[in-house]
Amino acid sequence: MRRRAAVRHCIASGIGTLAWPLAAVAQRLERKVVIGLLSQSTRYAPLVEDLHRQLREVGRTEGFTVEIEERWADDQWQALPKLALELVARQVDLIIANGDTPTVSAAAGATRTIPIVFLWVSDPVGQGLIRSLRQPGGNITGLSILGPELELKRLALLKEVVPKVTHVAVITNRAAADLAAPLRLLQSASASLGLQLSVFDVRERNQLAGVLDQVATANVHGLLVQDDYMLNLLVGQVAAFALKQRLPLVAENLSEGVLVAYRFDWDEQFIRAARLVGRILKGAHPGDLPVEQPTRFELMINLRTARALGITVPNAVLLRADRVLE
Repeated sequence: MRRRAAVRHCIASGIGTLAWPLAAVAQRLERKVVIGLLSQSTRYAPLVEDLHRQLREVGRTEGFTVEIEERWADDQWQALPKLALELVARQVDLIIANGDTPTVSAAAGATRTIPIVFLWVSDPVGQGLIRSLRQPGGNITGLSILGPELELKRLALLKEVVPKVTHVAVITNRAAADLAAPLRLLQSASASLGLQLSVFDVRERNQLAGVLDQVATANVHGLLVQDDYMLNLLVGQVAAFALKQRLPLVAENLSEGVLVAYRFDWDEQFIRAARLVGRILKGAHPGDLPVEQPTRFELMINLRTARALGITVPNAVLLRADRVLE
């Protein structure tokens, strides 16, 4: 009896001893993927942290670990192609191109085989990045931001909140390819809103002061800043000018001096981007995956700015707002 008990003890001990190396082997066999992140500016760094979390969550769900290799251009557009080639040399499994058309173009120019998922491109078909939204083709897919439609919605909201506005200054950046289609739509649709538009071009940051001097003498009743990386950095200066000139300002994001803001839901974009990455890493071909578009949007109203400008925001707008700055 004692001998049989000893044998059972040895067998149990042996199984327990084997469990540790087997678990270690299973852990080593878990698939590891390296995702390259190409971005034009560290301005996006806080947002990218949310993307990191979503990617790691997808990895846990699908059974692989995620390593993220980042390359930041720090506002130096000419550095993007070199940084994209570095990610290709690193032999990443997939590249996320986070930003405007130049970022995606740099990634596309560096590889025709590594899958590319783009974020925040306004007009990927018009810019020649993909064949169509339904079937992008090649090694690219991603998420479009409906740039032209969002710009038109912002203009319509400005008119709805301040009906007396009839002449709007649009601040654009004609060097930004992504802004061309939205600007054309604004110009073609302005008459139906009862609006006249005057377009002011800012291609470099140091041009803003001179452009605002021109706006001050243009007899406009409102301002719209187009959604562009560089212009978004200048919204604070434009907002200060708008308050001083008592002009209602509409933009992509809410800040002091901005009256109305309207944008797609950033969190939704990151969740959907991570899921798209997961599908590709499981074997889906990017060129066969339709480009996705936002389904959730955020309307934001700044009542502090409204009071400073002597504007009463209609209740119908306030009731629809997702965020109200009191």
